[in-house]
Amino acid sequence: MHEEITGSNIKCLIDSGHKGLRDGPVVFFNCANEHPVPHNSIIVIPNASPDFEMLAKKASEQNCIVITETGGALCHLATVGREFGLQLYLLPDARRILKGAVIASVSTSTMQLTVSDYSGHELEMLLKRKMTGMHYK
Repeated sequence: MHEEITGSNIKCLIDSGHKGLRDGPVVFFNCANEHPVPHNSIIVIPNASPDFEMLAKKASEQNCIVITETGGALCHLATVGREFGLQLYLLPDARRILKGAVIASVSTSTMQLTVSDYSGHELEMLLKRKMTGMHYK
């Protein structure tokens, strides 16, 4: 329903007044302590559980935007994220939608997520689907 009303594919759970990111790297985390959080990046996590609290804190310090696949406005990460100025969005199936994404932009004013670049493999698969006609079905 949110997408029908707003025309957006992403829902804001916490609005910290972040200005948005243009052409930021997309980084996927399966667990909270995999690798460092790059500055000005779009962090994709599987859920908004307490396990990701420290990662979210690092992300807010690094001027990142966090996208979770599950959670709500009253989930743990949203509640504690307000304290340290986290910009948090909900996008169900984010890992599938952004699979192969390298660079993306998030507009906080219009709540739009735009993928600017895909890896070579993702582009190759898209071209194969178009050539076989599967893209149009």
